[in-house]
Amino acid sequence: MYYHILTGGNVGNVLSNLLRTEELLKSNAGQIKNASWIYKTSAWGEENQSFFLNRVLILESPFKPDSLIEITQKIERIIGRQKTYKWGPREIDIDILCCENKVFKSDKLTIPHPEILNRRFTLVPFNEISPEYVLPVIEISISKALDLCEDNSPVEKYCNPLNWQNA
Repeated sequence: MYYHILTGGNVGNVLSNLLRTEELLKSNAGQIKNASWIYKTSAWGEENQSFFLNRVLILESPFKPDSLIEITQKIERIIGRQKTYKWGPREIDIDILCCENKVFKSDKLTIPHPEILNRRFTLVPFNEISPEYVLPVIEISISKALDLCEDNSPVEKYCNPLNWQNA
């Protein structure tokens, strides 16, 4: 299965946390097929905090969504995520955005991610690597969703680390 995953954080050595998260995803969940630039974004929801670094990955994984969410939550704990409050600061956050054209809902996970259309910090990096991806149920492309997004918070390219696939 192919997943679009958003990783982000704003506490500690965030760049290192993002790259370590990718390594842990590769060793525990599957193969990273593509990755956006890392973007610097303002905090969303709870705005009175440091900027975030965010990145969207395409992960090919043999795991079903309910198993993958368990793996991503374990990776968050390994990186050192401390639960604070909704939309609060964090060492790492791993959001499963989409899984091919599937729809999934459980107590822990909803696919597609219910806030995807409202978050420019998600749509910009998603659009970079998959502009023509069509969101199930809503049936609009990511590029169209970005055009329609009412969130106007700044999303700036931050860096593009060396391609780990060629390492």
